[in-house]
Amino acid sequence: MKKILAISIIVLAIIGAIIYYLHKTPKEEIVENNSPNVLVDLVSGQKEKGQINSTTFNCAEKKNIQAIFFNDKVELTLSDGRKELLPQAISASGARYTNTDESFVFWNKGNSAFITEGASTTFNNCFEQNLNADIYPLYSNLSWGEEVATTSNEFGLSLTGFQVNSENISDSTYYKFDKSFVKYYEDKLVGAGWTRSKDYEADGAGSSIWTYTKGKKIIILSYNSQEIKELPDQPFTCPCNMTFSIFTGEIN
Repeated sequence: MKKILAISIIVLAIIGAIIYYLHKTPKEEIVENNSPNVLVDLVSGQKEKGQINSTTFNCAEKKNIQAIFFNDKVELTLSDGRKELLPQAISASGARYTNTDESFVFWNKGNSAFITEGASTTFNNCFEQNLNADIYPLYSNLSWGEEVATTSNEFGLSLTGFQVNSENISDSTYYKFDKSFVKYYEDKLVGAGWTRSKDYEADGAGSSIWTYTKGKKIIILSYNSQEIKELPDQPFTCPCNMTFSIFTGEIN
């Protein structure tokens, strides 16, 4: 009898151990972090809820802004080491993000951005880096639009890359600048190891194209002019408005 009882106790113990093992659920480790700077789940690599996009803006004076956009805020990491978390504010044009007293404001429209601190613009002429890195900072005497992916055929070459166009500027204003668009990029690109390719250049009345190459990489700079008052049956004359363009990409 005692032997049977002992065996029963052992069997019940084994069954209990099996049930416990099958139903045991290991506790998940939960890391609570209330900091708004935690943007990515370190385990899964997923975006934090509400994150829309992230990008880097390259600015004048070799500055840059890393921006992570959410539905109603932006987190910035500046090239001087500062970090800012700013809620979105009302704006008539583009997007505006500001701290409580508006002493620090981040403005974003399309692929461009700038930062004002008080009465000073501390990060200026900032653009997303879709163009070749050697083209930045963009020629600062002009206002630039959005960088657009494009394919084209120029001089019999099949090209893919990005292009950006300037806003119109009058010829009288442009020719007052200390350094021209042409001279700025000649100095900048030759200094970075690019070669000016005379085979891929063209000049015409009120327009010009010139090209730099580095291996299969290519940069095409150009401008086009429109007469402000066009006269019938007369050659092209200024005063005129000028538009400048930059294309960077590769030769297919």
